[in-house]
Amino acid sequence: MVETGIAKLDADTLGASTNGIPNLSGGEFTLEDSKGNVIKQSQGLNPQTGAQANVALSSGAQYAPDANGNIVLVTNAQGSAGFVYNIDLPTADGLQWVETKAPNGFAINDNPVTITFDSSNAIDNTTNNVEDNKANSSTISDQPLLEATLDKDSTNAEFNHVLGKAVYELQTQAGVPIKQAQGLDPKTGDSANIVVVTGTFVSNTAGNLDVQATADGLIDVKNIDGTLVPKDVQWVELSPADGHALNNVPAQTSFDKGTYSSDASNFLAVSKTTDKPMGETAIAKCDADTGDNTTQGAATLQGAEFTLEDLTGTPIKQTQGVDPQTGAQANVVLAAGTSYAPDANGNIVVVTNAQGIGGQVQNIDLSNNLNYQWVETKAPYGYTINTKPIEVDFSASNEVDSNTNNYKDGLKLGATISDRVVDFDFAFIKAATDNGATGLNGAEFTLTPLTGTLNALGQYDNGKDTNINGQDTYINPDTGLATPVTDVSQLYLGAVQTSHDYTDPQGGQSAGWVEYDHVQVGKYKVSETKVPDGETQAHDLEVDILPDTTTDGAPTSYEFKVIDLVTKNVLRDVTIPVSYSPTQDGRQLLNDNNFLGKFNLGSIFDSPTTPPTPSIDVEKANDAMPTAGKGNDTDSNNNAGPNDHDTAATADVLKEGATTPIDFLFTNNGTDDLTQLKPVDKTTNGSISVKDITYTYNGTTLSLNADGYLTNADGSLFVLPAGQAIQATGTLPALPVGELHTDEVNINAVGVKSGTPVHDHDDWNGIVPKPSIDIEKANGSIPNAGNGNHTDKANNAGANDHDTVATLDPIKAGTSTAIYFRGTNNGTEALSHIKVSDTTTDGSVSIGSIVWTYQGQTLKINASGELTLQDGTLLTLQPKDTITGEGTLPALPAGELHGDDVTISGIGVLDNKSVGDDDKWYGEVTPHDSIDIEKANDTMPKAGNGNNTDKANNVGTNDHDTAATADDLKVGATTPIYFRITNNGNEALTQVTPVDKTIEGTATLSAITWTYNGQKLTLSKDGAFVTTDGKLLVLPVGGTVTGAATLAALGTDQTTADEASVTGVGVNSHNKVGDKDDWYGKTQKLTVVPPQTPSAPKSNVYNIIIPDTGTALGQFQLVGYIIIALVIGNVVYYIVKKRRNKEDEAA
Repeated sequence: MVETGIAKLDADTLGASTNGIPNLSGGEFTLEDSKGNVIKQSQGLNPQTGAQANVALSSGAQYAPDANGNIVLVTNAQGSAGFVYNIDLPTADGLQWVETKAPNGFAINDNPVTITFDSSNAIDNTTNNVEDNKANSSTISDQPLLEATLDKDSTNAEFNHVLGKAVYELQTQAGVPIKQAQGLDPKTGDSANIVVVTGTFVSNTAGNLDVQATADGLIDVKNIDGTLVPKDVQWVELSPADGHALNNVPAQTSFDKGTYSSDASNFLAVSKTTDKPMGETAIAKCDADTGDNTTQGAATLQGAEFTLEDLTGTPIKQTQGVDPQTGAQANVVLAAGTSYAPDANGNIVVVTNAQGIGGQVQNIDLSNNLNYQWVETKAPYGYTINTKPIEVDFSASNEVDSNTNNYKDGLKLGATISDRVVDFDFAFIKAATDNGATGLNGAEFTLTPLTGTLNALGQYDNGKDTNINGQDTYINPDTGLATPVTDVSQLYLGAVQTSHDYTDPQGGQSAGWVEYDHVQVGKYKVSETKVPDGETQAHDLEVDILPDTTTDGAPTSYEFKVIDLVTKNVLRDVTIPVSYSPTQDGRQLLNDNNFLGKFNLGSIFDSPTTPPTPSIDVEKANDAMPTAGKGNDTDSNNNAGPNDHDTAATADVLKEGATTPIDFLFTNNGTDDLTQLKPVDKTTNGSISVKDITYTYNGTTLSLNADGYLTNADGSLFVLPAGQAIQATGTLPALPVGELHTDEVNINAVGVKSGTPVHDHDDWNGIVPKPSIDIEKANGSIPNAGNGNHTDKANNAGANDHDTVATLDPIKAGTSTAIYFRGTNNGTEALSHIKVSDTTTDGSVSIGSIVWTYQGQTLKINASGELTLQDGTLLTLQPKDTITGEGTLPALPAGELHGDDVTISGIGVLDNKSVGDDDKWYGEVTPHDSIDIEKANDTMPKAGNGNNTDKANNVGTNDHDTAATADDLKVGATTPIYFRITNNGNEALTQVTPVDKTIEGTATLSAITWTYNGQKLTLSKDGAFVTTDGKLLVLPVGGTVTGAATLAALGTDQTTADEASVTGVGVNSHNKVGDKDDWYGKTQKLTVVPPQTPSAPKSNVYNIIIPDTGTALGQFQLVGYIIIALVIGNVVYYIVKKRRNKEDEAA
């Protein structure tokens, strides 16, 4: 009788991964024999009788509920299963404990514990059983299984189901990543990958356990090896969900011995975390009439202020943002080009630019609010304020910006608020001085916008919406009273108006009335463009509605000002306070209340006063002082002579490394003295500027003050009298080669009497030429240009630019190749004396005649090798111009490398410098070397396939390639043998070496006579064909060498066979090829024929029939033949033996 016990241990002996040793109950161990047969509970002995009985269990031991009559023990909380005794040991092989079920949270250990029994084992005195070799103390160690989950939410529940792109990594709380391979197979305890139950594993080269969450933000991983991973772990976010900031605070958790997964298979650690959603929104302003950022009058979209608020009207703070890298509170971010208003006071208040774009605000924290509105809080110059907010909202269905990972607002960043342009009315009476200031009808006036004002008059029905406020009135002819406009036709819109009759408010009739309605803010000139017969033209008027202070932002008041442009008298000057809020004083410019006022200028008369006319001119030249022009920005280019290089096309050609003197002349060519003279010279192209400019007037040096005005020695502003000029000189430093230098001089001045500003400018250009030329060469198509001047890398022009042997073009055998060229002037200077040549550098074949073309015209080449036009004049290639060429490369010999180099050169027409470039091209036909030898009797055989690929007897009836198809030869007759060697590849062959050897029998072949094209060939010492001039034969493609020899006669019943072979070497590729052909012949046996009629039995007489002739031999003839055969046989034997003796001696 024997007994054995088992217990279960935790592989994590200290319970480090489960915060203590867990409950080890529930493990099941089955007792089996060494062959895996389960031991039954009935396989015991009665210790009192020796009869079969059930085995017995130790105290506290119990069978598994589903033991089913087998010995299956269950562990207690400490892992002990007890022992079983009184077992009838079935064999001497021993038993084994097999774990069939692991305790909760552990993997099964599929490695059984083997126990043995022999006479040396201890005897249990209590049970009188032989103990197993481990004293009933066998153990099986199991590894704990760990499962970790993560439940991620958005801080705004709206986004809780769109979190699917968040990626997390499971780490120890020390920051060490847990590897995907650190898992266990729960059925065996073997190493395995950790199982991702929920979420998607994200592959990575490090093998870390990186998992992408589900759309609901869930991750679940299980079967982690508890012996490799500590109890304290954390989920670290690697990338956030769409529209959310990354949360850089790890979601930490711990495993515990008492916490299991739902199926109790793993110890469970649960984590929760949140990410903050982020939003971005944008705002822009447009003109309500134009519908876009096209402005009217002098109004500008720059300076409007928009405040972002929640729907309760509370401004959103700049601090209400999220750091997208950490999830911490941070300031919102403004997109490039967006700026806060100076008075934002910590709120999100953006300012529009000149295009009306207020910009974009990013990284807004959407945790607590999804609904916002943009409110215009300031209007720019020339516009009313729009007090109607535009709402923007956010939801999980909104688009996510891939660049910022922000949710775009519901308008997809397209929120706009439109404002009405501010406009006004004015009127006057056209009167004549010669008839008591009576008004004149029929005078036509044109309103022209001045600089900075756009003419939108009459383009938009600006009065239509305004009429509802009752601000537009007209004089009703029936009542004589100011009456609200009820139809747009009652307004005077448009740039051209004609004086007409009208009824004043008192009912009086008058004439000469001119009225302009809904004129946009700005500066205008009113001119009489059609004068009634017999009358003089009225003075031009300037009519301005401008801000009282600045054109940036929303002005607090506008100034209405009318100036007689001839007398400079101010006819009207009124300040109009405005309001952008109902609580402010002034004319309200809110929403559609955009009417500033209606102004009556009174009567407008003519005046004979002729005002002085200011004018300024500046000219600039090199090397000499230029002459004056017309000025006031009216001069044509290069008006001041040969040194006046106003355009890039007429740039001065400068010497490399040399400085250039630059001269300026500032002339007052008007009738008004000028002051506030402000000269500015600036470089508009290039890296070099004119330096050390000195200004003089009549020999006296002038200075520039801090504002840039020319001053006298005492610091007072210099006044340039009419008709006088200032001279100035400066120096242009040496220019970089090839860089175009352009600079522009500007002069501003103001008429002393007229007060009118004037302006002029002049450009000057210079360049140090940089000649350069490029040539490119390719097959397939004309190549693109390169950098030229021998600076291009190999194969710079694409797939067909085969500049090196390593990148040669594989050419098809037997075909020609079209080769294309492109020559380009890629410098800054025209080139002439252009030469192009193409030289073969490798191989025996050259490109055929090349045809060069320029702008559709075929070029010629003169005696000096230079390209010319058809009329013989030298080709001049301007910068960026190209020539193209085309030639044909004939078919190449197989295996021969072809290389050629095209070169191009030219000479700069300005600096006479020579430049050049070259480009190589390589190609080769891939060789297919092949040789064939055929051998036949009686007739010359045809060629076969060669290279040892032919089948037996491939060339006809005389091609006896095998013993089975041997030729039947006549006894005693010789046989003519013929050979044919053929080059059936695509490359010429040399070192063609034939060999014929006997492989069966003793018959010999006479010396072979070899012939090529009627010429007898000999063999070199190495056995290769040699022509009559002593050179190795070069066998061309398709070429044939023939041979003839004689096979000696055979006796009866003999077989002969020989093998003909040939080798050759490609002349270019040096590939070695070969072929062989066998030939067999035989003679028949002699046939003994008995006598045809009986004869006396003196002796037996036999007739010998010769097979070939059928002739019978008599007795003596037979004896004679036998004697001859014996003699011949002995002679042959003697010759063969002597030859072998000599060979042995030589060896």
